Amino acid sequence: QIDPGNEKAAGYKLLAMEGNSDAQISFARSFLDDHPEANELRMQYAQLLIRLEQGEEALEQLLVLLDHDPENADALNLTALLYQAREDYENAAEYFKLRVAVVPGDDRSRLYLANAYQQTGRFDEAKSVLASVNEGSELFSAQRQMALVIEEADGVEAGLAYLQTLEGDNEAQRSQLIVDQELMLQRAGRIDEAYALVNAELEKQPENDTLRYHRALMSVQREDLEAHEKDMRILLERSPDDPHYNNTLGYTLLVMSDRLGEAKKLINKAFTSKPDDPYILDSKGGLEYKLGKLDRALEFLLMAFQQDNDAEIAAHIGEVFWKKGDRETEKEFWQLGEKIDSQNGYMIETMDRFLGESSAVD
Repeated sequence: QIDPGNEKAAGYKLLAMEGNSDAQISFARSFLDDHPEANELRMQYAQLLIRLEQGEEALEQLLVLLDHDPENADALNLTALLYQAREDYENAAEYFKLRVAVVPGDDRSRLYLANAYQQTGRFDEAKSVLASVNEGSELFSAQRQMALVIEEADGVEAGLAYLQTLEGDNEAQRSQLIVDQELMLQRAGRIDEAYALVNAELEKQPENDTLRYHRALMSVQREDLEAHEKDMRILLERSPDDPHYNNTLGYTLLVMSDRLGEAKKLINKAFTSKPDDPYILDSKGGLEYKLGKLDRALEFLLMAFQQDNDAEIAAHIGEVFWKKGDRETEKEFWQLGEKIDSQNGYMIETMDRFLGESSAVD
């Protein structure tokens, strides 16, 4: 039997109840009602609630803890992260800023703080925070994030110009900087420039798989199946068991050709390696859809959407429900996809195509 007022012993008891979350919650609440200043146990309880995905209650506990101990670094960090998860970037910024004040060497929190500022349009403050990260393991991440802030605040040309001033410390970083420029150009709709950029770099680095994969993905956007397959076959020669390479080529063949047998083989190989990957599950759903097995397709697509609330996956689910004649559920998923990413090109094209067909039938 523990001393009723012994916070450390109470913490051990809470741990001993592992596996019985209801008992843990009941015990923690009772102890904290009697001992509201028990900050260590309150932190332990908040962490338990986070593991149980009870974020709102965890946040309440952390705010009480911070009333008692305003400079508790761990509580500041968790509070900021919970606000960030809720997309409450104003409060996230407040608590990340307090965290950095208490732990000046925490550059990871600086990156989070800069992101919160960016999300709320406070670009100058975001730039200032990122500029303060001038060495250490987070420097490269801070530089890449700075480029995104500059792009949003000052335009694509300014973002590209900044990226071109960076050199990177190794081959992986240098490749990433090229990819960042490519993606920035793509966001601006400048696909041909992005493709030319990666082409030029691949001429210098033909063994660079990262750049080759990105060129293969752009070939799909350019509706050039031959170029896509050529790059993907080279990658698969080098890494024949890579699940993402198998899935990418398999899915492209599925949607851009009539080579269903090859697509099936590649997607199934990917699925065998990574059965929980949302993009591979999405491809499995697309494969079953092409085979006319709508219920099986939904099974995989819904699993994919559970793993990743992606607008394109929502579009695929809506398409299957449309095919099944379930117009109400179909519209629910398409509306959900729009809410996730209203600018997603595939989502927009899918809705236009199927709703257009529906109107023509009506």
